[in-house]
Amino acid sequence: MIRRALSAIILLFVSATSFAQITPGPVKITATDRIGRINGVAVDSKGRLIISDAHDNRVSIYNTSLERVATSMGDGTRQVVLHYPGQPLVLSSGKILVPERFAPNVLQFSADGVYEKSFGDDVTGRFNQPMQVAEDQSGNLWVADMNQHQLRILRGDGTYLGPVGSIGKGDGQFRYVGGVATLQNGNLIASDILNNRLSVWTPSGIFISNIDVSALGANAPHPGIIHVANDGSLWVVSGQDRKVVHLSETGNRLGEITYGNLTGTS
Repeated sequence: MIRRALSAIILLFVSATSFAQITPGPVKITATDRIGRINGVAVDSKGRLIISDAHDNRVSIYNTSLERVATSMGDGTRQVVLHYPGQPLVLSSGKILVPERFAPNVLQFSADGVYEKSFGDDVTGRFNQPMQVAEDQSGNLWVADMNQHQLRILRGDGTYLGPVGSIGKGDGQFRYVGGVATLQNGNLIASDILNNRLSVWTPSGIFISNIDVSALGANAPHPGIIHVANDGSLWVVSGQDRKVVHLSETGNRLGEITYGNLTGTS
Protein backbone atom coordinates (compact mmCIF):
# COMPACT_ATOMS: atom_id res chain seq x y z
CA MET A 1 0.00 0.00 0.00
CA ILE A 2 1.30 3.46 -0.83
CA ARG A 3 2.11 5.30 2.34
CA ARG A 4 -0.77 7.17 3.87
CA ALA A 5 0.85 10.47 2.93
CA LEU A 6 -0.11 9.77 -0.69
CA SER A 7 -3.78 9.91 0.27
CA ALA A 8 -3.30 13.45 1.55
CA ILE A 9 -1.36 14.43 -1.54
CA ILE A 10 -3.98 12.97 -3.91
CA LEU A 11 -6.70 14.71 -1.89
CA LEU A 12 -4.72 17.93 -2.19
CA PHE A 13 -4.55 17.67 -5.96
CA VAL A 14 -8.21 16.71 -6.34
CA SER A 15 -9.20 19.75 -4.28
CA ALA A 16 -6.70 22.04 -5.97
CA THR A 17 -7.02 21.02 -9.61
CA SER A 18 -10.44 19.30 -9.82
CA PHE A 19 -9.19 16.17 -11.58
CA ALA A 20 -12.37 14.27 -10.76
CA GLN A 21 -11.13 11.01 -12.26
CA ILE A 22 -8.68 10.53 -9.36
CA THR A 23 -10.28 9.22 -6.18
CA PRO A 24 -8.64 10.21 -2.87
CA GLY A 25 -7.90 7.48 -0.36
CA PRO A 26 -5.42 4.68 0.34
CA VAL A 27 -4.35 2.76 -2.76
CA LYS A 28 -3.44 -0.94 -2.88
CA ILE A 29 -0.51 -1.71 -5.13
CA THR A 30 1.90 -4.59 -5.59
CA ALA A 31 5.12 -4.99 -3.65
CA THR A 32 7.15 -4.09 -6.73
CA ASP A 33 5.27 -0.79 -6.95
CA ARG A 34 6.08 0.20 -3.39
CA ILE A 35 6.94 3.88 -2.96
CA GLY A 36 9.65 4.47 -0.38
CA ARG A 37 9.31 8.21 0.33
CA ILE A 38 7.04 10.56 -1.57
CA ASN A 39 8.86 13.82 -2.20
CA GLY A 40 6.58 15.42 -4.76
CA VAL A 41 3.50 14.85 -6.93
CA ALA A 42 2.23 16.51 -10.10
CA VAL A 43 -0.77 15.89 -12.35
CA ASP A 44 -0.51 16.13 -16.15
CA SER A 45 -3.20 17.10 -18.67
CA LYS A 46 -4.30 13.46 -18.94
CA GLY A 47 -4.90 13.22 -15.19
CA ARG A 48 -1.84 11.02 -14.64
CA LEU A 49 0.16 11.29 -11.42
CA ILE A 50 3.91 11.93 -11.59
CA ILE A 51 5.39 10.87 -8.23
CA SER A 52 8.94 11.48 -6.99
CA ASP A 53 10.30 8.77 -4.71
CA ALA A 54 13.25 10.14 -2.73
CA HIS A 55 13.98 6.82 -1.00
CA ASP A 56 14.36 4.77 -4.18
CA ASN A 57 15.60 7.80 -6.20
CA ARG A 58 13.12 7.41 -9.02
CA VAL A 59 10.14 9.14 -10.59
CA SER A 60 7.09 7.15 -11.69
CA ILE A 61 4.01 7.93 -13.79
CA TYR A 62 0.63 6.45 -12.79
CA ASN A 63 -2.46 6.50 -15.00
CA THR A 64 -5.95 7.46 -13.79
CA SER A 65 -6.48 3.89 -12.55
CA LEU A 66 -3.33 4.37 -10.45
CA GLU A 67 -1.43 1.76 -12.49
CA ARG A 68 2.23 2.55 -12.95
CA VAL A 69 2.99 3.14 -16.63
CA ALA A 70 6.57 4.44 -16.40
CA THR A 71 9.24 4.40 -13.71
CA SER A 72 12.93 5.08 -13.12
CA MET A 73 12.62 7.36 -16.09
CA GLY A 74 15.52 6.98 -18.51
CA ASP A 75 16.56 7.78 -22.07
CA GLY A 76 15.18 4.56 -23.58
CA THR A 77 18.40 2.58 -23.14
CA ARG A 78 19.40 3.22 -19.56
CA GLN A 79 18.10 4.55 -16.26
CA VAL A 80 18.96 8.07 -15.24
CA VAL A 81 20.50 8.13 -11.78
CA LEU A 82 18.49 10.57 -9.66
CA HIS A 83 19.70 12.16 -6.44
CA TYR A 84 16.74 12.78 -4.13
CA PRO A 85 14.20 13.86 -6.78
CA GLY A 86 11.88 16.65 -5.70
CA GLN A 87 8.62 18.27 -6.77
CA PRO A 88 7.90 17.53 -10.48
CA LEU A 89 6.58 20.19 -12.83
CA VAL A 90 4.54 19.50 -15.96
CA LEU A 91 5.35 22.21 -18.49
CA SER A 92 2.83 23.74 -20.88
CA SER A 93 4.45 21.58 -23.58
CA GLY A 94 3.70 18.42 -21.56
CA LYS A 95 7.36 17.79 -20.76
CA ILE A 96 8.29 17.02 -17.14
CA LEU A 97 10.93 18.78 -15.05
CA VAL A 98 12.31 17.22 -11.86
CA PRO A 99 14.70 19.07 -9.52
CA GLU A 100 17.35 16.98 -7.77
CA ARG A 101 17.76 18.22 -4.23
CA PHE A 102 21.15 16.60 -3.69
CA ALA A 103 22.57 17.36 -7.14
CA PRO A 104 22.98 20.71 -8.93
CA ASN A 105 20.50 19.80 -11.65
CA VAL A 106 16.96 20.05 -12.91
CA LEU A 107 16.22 17.14 -15.24
CA GLN A 108 13.90 17.31 -18.25
CA PHE A 109 11.87 14.31 -19.45
CA SER A 110 9.37 13.84 -22.23
CA ALA A 111 5.70 13.50 -21.33
CA ASP A 112 6.20 9.71 -21.35
CA GLY A 113 9.24 9.77 -19.07
CA VAL A 114 12.12 9.66 -21.54
CA TYR A 115 15.16 11.61 -20.32
CA GLU A 116 16.11 14.53 -22.57
CA LYS A 117 18.56 16.85 -20.79
CA SER A 118 19.53 18.59 -17.55
CA PHE A 119 19.80 22.24 -16.51
CA GLY A 120 22.04 23.93 -13.95
CA ASP A 121 25.28 21.98 -14.15
CA ASP A 122 27.20 24.87 -15.72
CA VAL A 123 29.28 27.11 -13.43
CA THR A 124 27.15 30.28 -13.53
CA GLY A 125 23.82 28.52 -13.15
CA ARG A 126 24.83 25.87 -10.62
CA PHE A 127 22.10 25.14 -8.09
CA ASN A 128 22.46 24.31 -4.41
CA GLN A 129 19.45 22.17 -3.48
CA PRO A 130 16.78 23.19 -6.03
CA MET A 131 13.39 22.65 -4.42
CA GLN A 132 10.73 23.52 -7.02
CA VAL A 133 10.47 24.87 -10.56
CA ALA A 134 7.81 27.19 -12.00
CA GLU A 135 7.13 28.12 -15.62
CA ASP A 136 6.07 31.71 -16.22
CA GLN A 137 3.75 32.85 -18.99
CA SER A 138 6.70 33.59 -21.28
CA GLY A 139 8.03 30.05 -20.93
CA ASN A 140 10.93 31.01 -18.67
CA LEU A 141 11.77 28.71 -15.77
CA TRP A 142 12.07 29.88 -12.16
CA VAL A 143 14.00 27.61 -9.80
CA ALA A 144 13.65 27.86 -6.01
CA ASP A 145 17.32 27.43 -5.07
CA MET A 146 17.13 26.83 -1.34
CA ASN A 147 20.74 27.14 -0.20
CA GLN A 148 21.58 29.97 -2.60
CA HIS A 149 18.73 31.98 -1.01
CA GLN A 150 17.62 32.99 -4.50
CA LEU A 151 15.25 32.36 -7.35
CA ARG A 152 17.21 31.41 -10.49
CA ILE A 153 15.71 32.25 -13.89
CA LEU A 154 16.39 30.25 -17.06
CA ARG A 155 14.97 30.33 -20.55
CA GLY A 156 12.90 27.34 -21.56
CA ASP A 157 15.92 25.86 -23.30
CA GLY A 158 17.92 26.00 -20.06
CA THR A 159 20.00 29.11 -20.81
CA TYR A 160 20.76 30.79 -17.50
CA LEU A 161 19.44 34.38 -17.27
CA GLY A 162 20.34 35.31 -13.70
CA PRO A 163 19.29 35.34 -10.04
CA VAL A 164 16.47 37.10 -8.24
CA GLY A 165 16.74 37.97 -4.55
CA SER A 166 19.54 37.64 -2.01
CA ILE A 167 20.07 36.40 1.53
CA GLY A 168 18.55 38.48 4.32
CA LYS A 169 15.37 39.63 6.05
CA GLY A 170 14.48 42.67 3.95
CA ASP A 171 12.05 43.02 1.08
CA GLY A 172 13.18 40.94 -1.88
CA GLN A 173 15.42 38.79 0.30
CA PHE A 174 15.20 35.18 1.45
CA ARG A 175 16.44 32.93 4.20
CA TYR A 176 16.18 29.64 2.32
CA VAL A 177 13.74 29.43 -0.60
CA GLY A 178 11.32 26.54 -0.20
CA GLY A 179 9.17 26.75 -3.32
CA VAL A 180 7.96 28.85 -6.25
CA ALA A 181 4.82 28.89 -8.40
CA THR A 182 3.12 31.03 -11.05
CA LEU A 183 0.00 32.94 -10.06
CA GLN A 184 -2.96 33.26 -12.40
CA ASN A 185 -2.15 36.93 -13.07
CA GLY A 186 1.31 35.94 -14.31
CA ASN A 187 3.27 37.01 -11.24
CA LEU A 188 5.46 34.56 -9.34
CA ILE A 189 5.12 33.60 -5.67
CA ALA A 190 7.94 32.10 -3.61
CA SER A 191 8.15 30.69 -0.10
CA ASP A 192 10.73 32.11 2.30
CA ILE A 193 11.34 29.37 4.86
CA LEU A 194 12.99 31.05 7.86
CA ASN A 195 11.41 34.48 7.30
CA ASN A 196 8.02 32.71 7.43
CA ARG A 197 6.51 34.52 4.51
CA LEU A 198 5.61 34.32 0.84
CA SER A 199 6.98 36.91 -1.59
CA VAL A 200 5.41 38.02 -4.86
CA TRP A 201 7.47 38.99 -7.93
CA THR A 202 6.79 40.27 -11.42
CA PRO A 203 7.91 38.05 -14.33
CA SER A 204 10.77 40.51 -14.88
CA GLY A 205 12.08 39.81 -11.37
CA ILE A 206 10.86 42.93 -9.57
CA PHE A 207 9.75 42.44 -5.96
CA ILE A 208 6.10 43.38 -5.30
CA SER A 209 5.10 42.40 -1.75
CA ASN A 210 5.36 39.93 1.12
CA ILE A 211 2.60 37.78 2.61
CA ASP A 212 3.24 37.00 6.28
CA VAL A 213 2.38 33.39 7.15
CA SER A 214 3.91 33.27 10.64
CA ALA A 215 0.46 33.09 12.28
CA LEU A 216 -0.73 30.05 10.32
CA GLY A 217 0.21 27.52 12.99
CA ALA A 218 1.10 27.18 16.65
CA ASN A 219 4.69 26.74 15.55
CA ALA A 220 6.53 28.66 12.86
CA PRO A 221 5.10 27.16 9.65
CA HIS A 222 8.30 27.24 7.55
CA PRO A 223 6.49 27.43 4.19
CA GLY A 224 7.80 25.15 1.44
CA ILE A 225 6.36 23.77 -1.80
CA ILE A 226 3.56 25.90 -3.31
CA HIS A 227 0.69 24.88 -5.60
CA VAL A 228 -1.71 27.30 -7.26
CA ALA A 229 -5.26 25.93 -7.68
CA ASN A 230 -7.57 26.55 -10.63
CA ASP A 231 -9.47 29.10 -8.54
CA GLY A 232 -6.26 31.02 -7.79
CA SER A 233 -5.98 29.91 -4.17
CA LEU A 234 -2.74 28.53 -2.76
CA TRP A 235 -1.76 25.23 -1.17
CA VAL A 236 1.45 25.64 0.84
CA VAL A 237 3.35 22.78 2.47
CA SER A 238 4.31 23.56 6.08
CA GLY A 239 6.99 21.06 7.00
CA GLN A 240 7.27 22.28 10.57
CA ASP A 241 3.62 21.52 11.36
CA ARG A 242 3.28 18.52 8.98
CA LYS A 243 0.36 20.11 7.17
CA VAL A 244 -0.65 21.59 3.83
CA VAL A 245 -2.30 24.97 4.37
CA HIS A 246 -4.95 26.34 2.01
CA LEU A 247 -4.71 30.11 1.51
CA SER A 248 -6.36 32.75 -0.62
CA GLU A 249 -4.08 34.53 -3.09
CA THR A 250 -3.77 37.36 -0.54
CA GLY A 251 -2.82 34.99 2.28
CA ASN A 252 -6.12 34.50 4.14
CA ARG A 253 -6.40 31.04 5.66
CA LEU A 254 -9.06 28.83 4.03
CA GLY A 255 -8.28 25.42 5.56
CA GLU A 256 -5.59 22.79 5.93
CA ILE A 257 -4.71 19.13 5.56
CA THR A 258 -2.62 17.60 8.35
CA TYR A 259 -0.74 14.81 6.62
CA GLY A 260 0.50 13.13 9.77
CA ASN A 261 -3.00 11.76 10.47
CA LEU A 262 -4.84 12.83 7.30
CA THR A 263 -7.27 15.18 9.07
CA GLY A 264 -8.64 18.10 7.11
CA THR A 265 -10.53 21.34 7.72
CA SER A 266 -11.95 23.95 5.43
